[in-house]
Amino acid sequence: MINVHWLRSFCTLAEEGHFTRTAERLHMTQSGVSQHVRKLEEQLGVELLVRHGKQFSLSGAGERLYASAQGILLALSNLEQTVVEDPPYEGAVRIMSPGSVGLKLYPQVLALQQKHPKLVIDYRFAPNTDVEQAISESTVDIGFMTAKSTLAEVGCTPIAEESLLLVTPATTETPDWKTLMALGFIDHPDGSHHANLLLGANYNEFQHSSVF
Repeated sequence: MINVHWLRSFCTLAEEGHFTRTAERLHMTQSGVSQHVRKLEEQLGVELLVRHGKQFSLSGAGERLYASAQGILLALSNLEQTVVEDPPYEGAVRIMSPGSVGLKLYPQVLALQQKHPKLVIDYRFAPNTDVEQAISESTVDIGFMTAKSTLAEVGCTPIAEESLLLVTPATTETPDWKTLMALGFIDHPDGSHHANLLLGANYNEFQHSSVF
């Protein structure tokens, strides 16, 4: 059976004629679109695109697939709208994010749930890798991350910026590199990523959090 996600990526690419525009339209990465098309070609055992450097055209098989797939994707979309009743403020919504993001959003989520009693929000705090995996496996509906996903099937859109702060004892007036080495580092599943961003931008001596 043909994977619907791969098929939708291929048809969108055929319509847009450009990998970048396709990725933006599907909220994916360009490499993710390429992987979907390549997997579809491997499954069908045919070449769907004729590649000319960075440009491409549809092969004969690609044109036939696109012509047939348009009706299939439209029918699936109409079927979902016809069968599924999805009131905007009823049912369960699964959200996952790192704790720092969650602490900012949780009060607003509680207020929304209080306003709409039939809305059930399952909010879980987790490190970036767990959020990324949950989105990939469709075990949550919405995921917030403080790092861009490395998985082709996970699309990311920046929505906000969050400050990173270096926390030291109150007795530390000037946290130079020698002082930080003496203090040590309290790690966290996302600690290495955040250390690379914050310490890497402020201390020439920093290479990786494992130096602590």
